[in-house]
Amino acid sequence: MVDQRLFTLIGSLSDAGHRMKASKKIAQSMGADDLIIFAKDPVLGILLPAPGFPQTLPNGNEWKKFVQSCTAEAHFSANLKSPYTKSTTPVIGIKAPDDSVLALLGGNPDLVLSVEITAIIPLIVAAFYNEQISSISRGELEVETLNFKRIQALSEALDSTRRTLEEELRKSNSILNSITDAFFALDNDWRFTEVNLQAETLLGKTRKDLIDKKLWDLYPEALGSNSQINYERAIREQHSLRFEEFFPLHKRWYEVRAYPSPHGLAVYFTDISERILAAEEIKQSHEWFQTTLRSIGDAVIAVDVERKVTFINKVAEELTGWTQDEAKGQLMEQVFHIIHETSRKPAPNPVERVLKEGIVVGLANHTALIRRDGKEFIIEDSAAPIKDSTGKITGVVLVFRDVTDDYAKNKKLQETYSELQSEKSRFNAILQQMPEGVLIAEPSGKLILRNAQMDEMLGGFLPCEDIEEYGQYKGYKKNGEPYLSHEWPLARSLLKGEIVQNEEIQFDRLDGTQTIISTSSAPIKNEHGNIIASVVVIHDISQEKQLEADLRHQNYLTKTITDNAASCLFMMDKKGHPTFMNPAAMKVTGYSSLEEIKDKPLHYAVHWKKPDGSHYPMEECPIDNAQAELKKVQNQEEIFCTKDGRLFPVSYSISPLERNGEVIGSVLEFRDITEQKFIESEFHSAISERDQSLETLEKINKVGQRVTAELNMEKLTQQVTDDATRLTGAHFGAFFYFSSDVQGNSLLLNVVSGVPKEAFSKFPNPRATAVFAPTFKGEGTVRSADITKDARFGHNAPYNGLPPGHLPVKSYLAVSVISRTGEIIGGLFFGHAKENVFTEQAEKIAEGLASQAAVAMDNARLYRRVQESVKMRDDFMSIASHELKTPLTSLKLQSQMRTRKLKKDELSSFNKEALYKMFESDSRQIERLARLIDDMLDISRINTGKLSIQPESFDLCNLVRDVTERYSTHITDYGSTLKLDCVSGINGNWDKFRLEQVVTNLLTNALRYGQGKPIAISVSTSSDTAVLSVSDEGIGIAKENQKRIFDRFERAISANEISGLGLGLFIVKQIVEMHQGSVEVVSELGKGAKFIITLPLRPKYE
Repeated sequence: MVDQRLFTLIGSLSDAGHRMKASKKIAQSMGADDLIIFAKDPVLGILLPAPGFPQTLPNGNEWKKFVQSCTAEAHFSANLKSPYTKSTTPVIGIKAPDDSVLALLGGNPDLVLSVEITAIIPLIVAAFYNEQISSISRGELEVETLNFKRIQALSEALDSTRRTLEEELRKSNSILNSITDAFFALDNDWRFTEVNLQAETLLGKTRKDLIDKKLWDLYPEALGSNSQINYERAIREQHSLRFEEFFPLHKRWYEVRAYPSPHGLAVYFTDISERILAAEEIKQSHEWFQTTLRSIGDAVIAVDVERKVTFINKVAEELTGWTQDEAKGQLMEQVFHIIHETSRKPAPNPVERVLKEGIVVGLANHTALIRRDGKEFIIEDSAAPIKDSTGKITGVVLVFRDVTDDYAKNKKLQETYSELQSEKSRFNAILQQMPEGVLIAEPSGKLILRNAQMDEMLGGFLPCEDIEEYGQYKGYKKNGEPYLSHEWPLARSLLKGEIVQNEEIQFDRLDGTQTIISTSSAPIKNEHGNIIASVVVIHDISQEKQLEADLRHQNYLTKTITDNAASCLFMMDKKGHPTFMNPAAMKVTGYSSLEEIKDKPLHYAVHWKKPDGSHYPMEECPIDNAQAELKKVQNQEEIFCTKDGRLFPVSYSISPLERNGEVIGSVLEFRDITEQKFIESEFHSAISERDQSLETLEKINKVGQRVTAELNMEKLTQQVTDDATRLTGAHFGAFFYFSSDVQGNSLLLNVVSGVPKEAFSKFPNPRATAVFAPTFKGEGTVRSADITKDARFGHNAPYNGLPPGHLPVKSYLAVSVISRTGEIIGGLFFGHAKENVFTEQAEKIAEGLASQAAVAMDNARLYRRVQESVKMRDDFMSIASHELKTPLTSLKLQSQMRTRKLKKDELSSFNKEALYKMFESDSRQIERLARLIDDMLDISRINTGKLSIQPESFDLCNLVRDVTERYSTHITDYGSTLKLDCVSGINGNWDKFRLEQVVTNLLTNALRYGQGKPIAISVSTSSDTAVLSVSDEGIGIAKENQKRIFDRFERAISANEISGLGLGLFIVKQIVEMHQGSVEVVSELGKGAKFIITLPLRPKYE
């Protein structure tokens, strides 16, 4: 028999390689060719192969399937008692699918695969085959019928195995002492059965002091400790446990692993002090990191892989408006709400991309963060992944900061740069347009910028890289000495900062000709006073020099004459610059000397403004054009202006000065004719005003006679508009006036003149805006020389001015049309594409015609009302007489028939049934008459305001049932059926008699127009209202008639087809509205009609 202790030791070895080696030894000593270790770590048993038994089992699941395929029938059972552990191990035998028998030491095949099985309990599965097992005794394993040789061989093998295992035991002890973990084993009485050297050190006692001693006797202080609780739990539950324990003796932390078995407990201790310290350091590092994030100037938000916020620092709290507690667990998009600053659309959140790609991502430019309270910040942001030690992304950290101020500064910088570029462009344009030659050089003397005039004046251009190369150019001072390189004005400005003005130089042009140039130069300095460039401006004065000589003598001769002349005199050069101004001209223009104006054309001194104050371009000036064309002009009138901008009329003459056919200047003579013009103007104004007043009155009288005689409203309004447009001189005119349709709806109609009506058809009617309101409110006439410049114009959406495609309007005139009662009838509007078209006379004409139009329209309206009243009376009398005559005729015929039969003694015709039918027919006709009379009386009451409401509380559903029951015979007579959807309990405060009228009228209408098809009535309630609907499937109502049918005497179809006064629905509407309710119809022609009444349950009656 194999020594039980050897198996225990095999199972307790901590190294899997050693366990495998020991198990192999056992298998070989028992004559087995192979074995399979099937239990999980630590190895708990071995398998001896049998014929037909699988040689390999890759994993525990396949082994478990194999064991489960065996029969549950026990072929034998026994208990093996170990003399060393003093415990018994149950053994059972089960039958395998190949009829071999398996003996399982431990008795439970599921234990073989359990992860929690400890190393102390060895489970050995041995396969017995080709023998018949007849009996097994307790304590010793005896097989009576086994082959003797097999038993002898087995016994020898077991002896050999024992010796081998004893050797292995010694080795195992060495292994136990060599492992780094402390280990000890306890039996079920808590006695130490094994201990290695590391355990001796840990426990502070030797092996001799520990073996066979009880743990709690040696260490009573451990009673009730965490160790005792976990040891007992492991034994009780037969599951291994792991926990951490601090040993004060060594001031070290240990991880304790307790492995239970039926024989006791094996305990391992691993020193984890370094790990605990590392964890503590990580914790401290985390706290330091959190503190750092809270204290840094940037905002920080951390999220997990589900985009939920895990951390937010103080700066982020301020920028987002979320506190740490509020934000934690919220989705990133809710806390970090960002949009594009200009488009206002949501900006892509960088967290998504970081989680997807695992890269650092920054926000796009112009990203705005919307704080919780709605305040916006422009931010810069970057997001980076948070990874664990394996490189797996566990979250994202978002770092951002408020750059609103920086953004504003950058924006300002960009605007400044843009302005600088624009300024540079303007500078280049000005440079090229300047008549002078301009050249700019760097501090080194390098020539970097010039205009075309410079090349023209120099006769070409020679580039220079420094001041020394200025020697290429040839120029001479007034004393005849040549200019050295550093003596040129440009060089002096660069080297000394000298400002040179109008230095005359005799210059040899590069094309070989000579000229005299006036040179000015100045340094360009930065804010620190350092020279960064220099500019030189040259002007060819060779011709001026010649003119000076010529004119010097002429001026001397003419000065005496001009100084004493009464006329104002100016002399100009060929460029229009004044070269002379006499005292009279100074007095009139306000200039004290020629110096004030000589550097610019005279046009910009005395003729630069038009009479309306706008700029007068020089190229349009007839004075300058006369000089350019060598044309003499005499006694022409113009408007000049003084130095202070005052305009005054002049009579002028101009004589060009020429030499050899070329213009060299001109002489301008003019006189101030202000007083003369005033006298003429006063005279012409008086004559014109008289003529215009007479003409205006005549025009208004002529038009008024035609207008007041016209009673047709359309013709009248068109005639007024046409006449007013023509007489005011408007390009187009329009008359917008208020009217009403046949249903009584208020309308704003219009007629136009001067242009096709289609020109206005696609535009909406004018509203009461700042421009139109005075006209529609009767606040006075509006006349504007240019309405587009009026302060009231262009402030109303959606057009903020004229709609696209509208006729152009500058001059604008609008007058109100007001009736004699003060009612605003409408307004006349006139427009013209040119400015200042409408005069005061035009305004008076428009106002006069508006008054005439108001009188005429009052007359036309009154005439139309009279016609409508007469027609309404005639129509009503016709319909009423017909409707009253029909039941009366029926009653008369019935009466005559009965009278004849009574005279003939035909009493048999008057049996009970016949009489009942007669009376019923009479009753219907009388009821019809009564209803017609009631309707007419109600109309009278409505007209006089005497239709009253007597409210009481009742159930609307019960009222509807009463009416339908009363009309059940009528419903049958019409061949129709009624579906009533009504639940009692819909109580309200209404006039019961009037609502019965409403239901009756709607039901009789449904019968008359329903064509014998089904009728449906429903009553429902919603909140504080009741809803009554009556629908039929009859002829229906055309859409254009659906509003009209609620007017008096109006019907859906001709009176010849179905009888009726056309009052029913009018009365229904009046009664419902008196109950503060509403009535509407839903219908399509040919598909029936549905009338819906909505009533408040508790109307507030006045």
